[in-house]
Amino acid sequence: MPDQHNGDQQPANPAQDVPPIPSERRPPYSPDRTNGPDKKPQNPDTPWFKAYVVFTGCLVVVGVTYSYFAYLQWQATSAALVTGERAWVTSGSVTFSDFSKAGDTPKFVVNAPNTGRSPALEANLEAQIRLYYDKLPVEMPAFPPDRQATKSVGVLAPSPGTGFVAGVKLEKPLTEGQFAALKEETAHIYGFGVIRYRDIFGKLHETKYCWQLGPPMEPAAQTAVTICSQWNTAD
Repeated sequence: MPDQHNGDQQPANPAQDVPPIPSERRPPYSPDRTNGPDKKPQNPDTPWFKAYVVFTGCLVVVGVTYSYFAYLQWQATSAALVTGERAWVTSGSVTFSDFSKAGDTPKFVVNAPNTGRSPALEANLEAQIRLYYDKLPVEMPAFPPDRQATKSVGVLAPSPGTGFVAGVKLEKPLTEGQFAALKEETAHIYGFGVIRYRDIFGKLHETKYCWQLGPPMEPAAQTAVTICSQWNTAD
């Protein structure tokens, strides 16, 4: 045992050099701190935080609104492209003949051209001719195939001048009474029908047409032919 009186030094005790362990330690997570001891909590009640939330919400609304109007513009552009490039098949020209006297059997011929910019597919043309004493029915009548002319083509190319043609005759020759009614305009002869086709975009279309023959004139070429007041629609 070292002698303190003789000036001998005692060896250092490592346990005495260690600082005391604090009795209270900071928990691994404190509600007072976030992301480290130097960060303060984000209080949702502070003005800057409210402004941040409002600004973020406004950005979301602006983004949604812009997307919506961009979609509408895309739809309008697509529709305009289809309308400009699709097929259009209508009754371009019609002819009435053989109606100058009793005993004649009036005939109606329709020429349906494609005035669009692309082919019409699976085109079908129906033509009818009828004599009516009264006004036209509200709805176009549908007659069986043996009482109308039908013409079909697989592909109808764009051609404003010529198309596919269908002709049909009145079922019976004109009687004396019918011819007199035509002259007096108490009866009229009508040529009408339906055109159905598909465009290159896959959409089906239907065109209805109707033409009216005026009172028989001499010569027959002077007889008026006009569009009916109804039954003329196209999509």
